Amino acid sequence: MSTKLNLKRVVYIVALAAISIILGLFEIPWFVISGPFASFLRLDFSEVAILVALVTLGYKDTFMVVVLRSFVRLSFKGFIPENIIGDMISMIASLSIILGFFMATKIRHIKTTPYLIEVPSDDAKLNYKDYVAFGLCITLSLAIFMIILNFFITTPLLLSYYGFTERLTFHVFGFVAQTEYSLQSFLLAVIISYTPFNIVKGISVMVIFLIIWPRLKYIEY
Repeated sequence: MSTKLNLKRVVYIVALAAISIILGLFEIPWFVISGPFASFLRLDFSEVAILVALVTLGYKDTFMVVVLRSFVRLSFKGFIPENIIGDMISMIASLSIILGFFMATKIRHIKTTPYLIEVPSDDAKLNYKDYVAFGLCITLSLAIFMIILNFFITTPLLLSYYGFTERLTFHVFGFVAQTEYSLQSFLLAVIISYTPFNIVKGISVMVIFLIIWPRLKYIEY
C-alpha cells in the first residue's frame, strides 16, 4: 500500500470514528415502554458511520473505527463501570451490524472492494432485492446478538451494579439466583424490552445508509 493511500486510510479511520461519536451524542429516548428494561434505551444513528466505513475502508479498518470510537469516547466520559459496559454493548452492536452486512453481500453476491481502493462503475447498481437483503440481515443480526448479549451478560451486570441484587454478578445465572426471575421469565423480559428497539434501530440506520450509499462513489477519494 502506497504512503499516500495509507495516509488517506488513517485519515478516514479517524474521521469516521469522530463522526460516529458526534452522531452518538444525539440520542432519542426510546418512546415505547415495551418491557421492564426499555426505559434504559436511547436511539442514536452512530452506526451509519460504521456502515459508511464498511464500503469506503473495508472490514479490517472498520473494526479499527469501532475500537477507536470506543477508546476516545471512554477517554472523555471516564473508564467507570457503567461507561465501559455501555461501550461494550455499543461495540457488539457495531460488530453485529458488520456481520449482517457481510451476510447480505454473500447472499446477494455483491462485490465489496473498498471505495478507497476501487470506486465501482455506474453499472454496478443495487436493486430493491439487494436493499431488502441488507435491511433484513443487518436488522436480524443486531436484534439476535443484542438479545444474547443482554440476556447472558450486560443486563444482569448492569442491574446488579445498580443494586438490584445483594452481590455483584457478571452473568444471568448469578442474577436469577438472587432475584424472583427464572431463566425463562428473564429471557422473555429481555426479548420484549430490547427487540422492538433493535428492530427500529436496525431499520432506521439502514434506511439512512441506503440513502447515502449510492452517493458515496461520487466523493473524491
